[in-house]
Amino acid sequence: EIKECDWSSDVCSSDLCNLECAMCPRTEMTRKRGFMDVALFISIIDQTCKANNYIRLHEMGEPLLDRNIFRLINYCSRKGVETEISTNATLLSDAAARKILDSRLDNIILCLDGSTKEVYEKIRGKADFEETKENIIRFLQLKRTSGKQKPKVHLQIIAMKETEKEIGEFVDYWKRFDPDNV
Repeated sequence: EIKECDWSSDVCSSDLCNLECAMCPRTEMTRKRGFMDVALFISIIDQTCKANNYIRLHEMGEPLLDRNIFRLINYCSRKGVETEISTNATLLSDAAARKILDSRLDNIILCLDGSTKEVYEKIRGKADFEETKENIIRFLQLKRTSGKQKPKVHLQIIAMKETEKEIGEFVDYWKRFDPDNV
């Protein structure tokens, strides 16, 4: 049984990912991978929601791979727990963007590690720079035209040797789309 106390606020519904990024320790993990049982997730939230009012639904996985992610987000919201996901944005289709905007998600981190195709695709491997960038732009435009305040949108680039020269360009470019944070 989980006691009502401070605990890690990361409860990943899945440790599956569609990419194999250069900087991700997930690629070296040997544990069995899969999706968390929804009943287990609900039990964890029920047992901890009084002590924990913010949860990150990501950690070593791509949350948009979980077909139950919106159900989990909305359950947390009903329990008074704010939610956050971090996504590589490769699966951020028009349909996924609309589901996110219709959910009760509080924060979303959109990760695009690079300002150029060459750097981004070197780091993200299987991902397509232009497609991912367009997914993010479309999401930001949909959010703006919907008039919704949530989720708060955070654009992220990880500072590493490959990206250090592109960080300034990244920040300048994405500020034009008026996210909540770059």
